[in-house]
Amino acid sequence: MTYLKAISGHTGAGGIRQYLERGGRALAVDLLNLGDAALCEDWAAEMDRTRRLAGNDTPWGRRRARTFKHYVVSPSPDDRVCLEDLRALATGWASRCFPDFEVAIVYHDDNEGHVPHAHVVVNNTSLDTGRRLQDPDPGALNGALQEESRRMGLSHFQGRIDGGPRDDEGHARRRPAGRQEREISSRGGYSWVADIRARVSVARDTSSSEREFLSALESLGVVARPASERTGGGWVYQLAGVTSRQVSGARLGTDYTREGVRARMAATRVAAFDAAAAARDAIEVGDLSELGRVASAVGVVRSRGFRSLRGMDSAIARAEAEGRARDARFLSEARECCADHGLLPEAPPRGVGERQSMRHPTKRRSADAFAARCDAGAGQRQAARGDDEHRRGAR
Repeated sequence: MTYLKAISGHTGAGGIRQYLERGGRALAVDLLNLGDAALCEDWAAEMDRTRRLAGNDTPWGRRRARTFKHYVVSPSPDDRVCLEDLRALATGWASRCFPDFEVAIVYHDDNEGHVPHAHVVVNNTSLDTGRRLQDPDPGALNGALQEESRRMGLSHFQGRIDGGPRDDEGHARRRPAGRQEREISSRGGYSWVADIRARVSVARDTSSSEREFLSALESLGVVARPASERTGGGWVYQLAGVTSRQVSGARLGTDYTREGVRARMAATRVAAFDAAAAARDAIEVGDLSELGRVASAVGVVRSRGFRSLRGMDSAIARAEAEGRARDARFLSEARECCADHGLLPEAPPRGVGERQSMRHPTKRRSADAFAARCDAGAGQRQAARGDDEHRRGAR
């Protein structure tokens, strides 16, 4: 069956456009209610302008404004859909479900197996009424997508996804596609446990106190609450607004327990960059692999004390010179992510050097201080000998 995944956006559309189209990764772009794709230079700016003129960028009560909805349309790999058919499927579905909204559709095949899929970005403002997009019924949206798939001869199931599949007469039946649906989801790489782990990693490695950690978690869409003593204490992490998706820190690993988080924050200093912003961009796009990539890069920067891309280049060169090819590749991947998201400057700030190692910083400072005292003592002894010789010469 064709798989549909929905993500809510809460920022301007520029970030998601940059991500979806960067590096020439977009196979094609289709626009609905935005004019000709060849003439529209920046569909994200057009969406932002429409929202701003309608006053739909402002929060709704105490809640952040939902600025767009982002849907990922993924046909079954077994269908071997070509780009032309995928474009017909995505544009037909979007035209049917969002006839009076600005829509941008970007096509990728950068997943495992290179299965083409579509990213459908829907602006939050109706062009007819100027009102905000109300969260559409997910069952109705998915049902419409399955109908489009059936019309094109692609694998599908009958009826609404939340009401269960139905046969041609409308009678409820068991869903034979359940296993296939789970397999497609796993091929797409999405695991909510891995999603939470990556968000917690970024929050932990960009914080220096428990208060900062909890605040960073909140900004990344995760709620942390104390676990009961019966389950070992520590933290339980939950995706905000989804009570069914919560996991204990102990299950994620020792570095994600309350004590593990504290130990990690105490062991190293926080690097001077806003990795949470890059993580939020990946979350808005719904790209778990990119979120994991950011989390890994943040961990490397923090554990090794890098302050600039130049420092990472030096570390990569040393690893290559010493024959540590695996470490060089690992550092190169982290360096590429830092450059992609602007996590580190090209050179360290003036007066700030790169730390070569994070191991035993206290011992290293003590050794440096001891060496300085020795040098100072040697200078004093030499000066004293000079004074003695001068006095003997005077006599």
